[in-house]
Amino acid sequence: MKKIIFVALITLMAAALLSSCQEKSDDIPKRKTAAASTVKPEESQKNKEEKEDSTILATNSTSVFNHETMKTASDGWASTESKLFSINDNLAVDVTPETKNESGSLLNYYALDENHIWLQDEKTLFHSDNKGEDWKNYSLPGEMPRVEQIQLSFVTPQIGWLLVHRGAAAGHTPFDVYYTNTGGEKWVLDNNTTERTKLSLPDTIDPNSLLFIDEHTGFLTGEGNTDNESVFYRTNDKGKTWAVPRINIPEGQIISVGKPQFINTQTGFVAITSVSGEKTSSILFQSNDKGASWNSLIKLNDEINAVFFLNSKLGFLAFTINGKQTLQKTTDGGRTWSVVNEDMKSPLISFHFVNEQEGFGIMDKDGYHAVTTKNGGHDWEDFKVDPES
Repeated sequence: MKKIIFVALITLMAAALLSSCQEKSDDIPKRKTAAASTVKPEESQKNKEEKEDSTILATNSTSVFNHETMKTASDGWASTESKLFSINDNLAVDVTPETKNESGSLLNYYALDENHIWLQDEKTLFHSDNKGEDWKNYSLPGEMPRVEQIQLSFVTPQIGWLLVHRGAAAGHTPFDVYYTNTGGEKWVLDNNTTERTKLSLPDTIDPNSLLFIDEHTGFLTGEGNTDNESVFYRTNDKGKTWAVPRINIPEGQIISVGKPQFINTQTGFVAITSVSGEKTSSILFQSNDKGASWNSLIKLNDEINAVFFLNSKLGFLAFTINGKQTLQKTTDGGRTWSVVNEDMKSPLISFHFVNEQEGFGIMDKDGYHAVTTKNGGHDWEDFKVDPES
């Protein structure tokens, strides 16, 4: 059956090419190349065939997207392990730039909005400001054979920060924080853990998330490496200095601080989970002063997987309780909670809503899969869209 469909597709494209007056409305946009600083798509028939086949396969197969960053109900971004798609009016366009990553997989991407996106290769940072139609490529800062992991956070198309992990050895996990006001073309080193100055962060911590909420205020969070160690730091000077905010972090053998989520520059939420032996507990905190101080909202005797607030009143909480994957919501800013779904088949490890009913997330179904809901979280299904024709 697949062979018949593929032959039919080739026949249709050949017919379109023979007719010079007919518009090529059934061509899937070609893959972009990153050989130059500004890249345009190549015009080869082979690329067209590969693009058509891979895009249709990706968007019509079950659970093919393993990550999504939808900005509205119909527009945003999604990716497989090796391809990046721009979603426009619920239609998918393959906009993957050609990278030099030997594994062929996408390492990381960050989308500011429907137009601006940054994509990481092992040594290169790609940037598009027109939904992936064109790409610019920049060298990642610093001298290193490769980058273990990076995290990006932008507050405007020009101003952003970059967290670069340098690997781990002998109990040390060195990392750097860089700043750009050129959209990623040039970077300035803000904080270097290897210098060991009084202004630098300790290189024994291992932050795995970076978030800035305005041009001055940002956060580094992650999981501690030793008993009672937490990774929760805040800056108010663009990343030059960092300090622990005012918060009563619970003790534990393992303390994990989630990535904060802010509904505006003042009000934010963060979940902290602690593990001691076989006991696991979590606390959801709220801040109303740009994250300078945090107050407890709710405590659970289990693990909080993810949290999202659409506004100051409506919020959702995904957690595991007695082995069940549960989603609850609040309509009064976290004072009371009600069950939305208490029998989800897989853990919802991250999610967000674009309105009260429509949301997107990532479920761990023996691997990450993008999912969506149309009824306020009561039901979740695989996130699939059609290829653009």
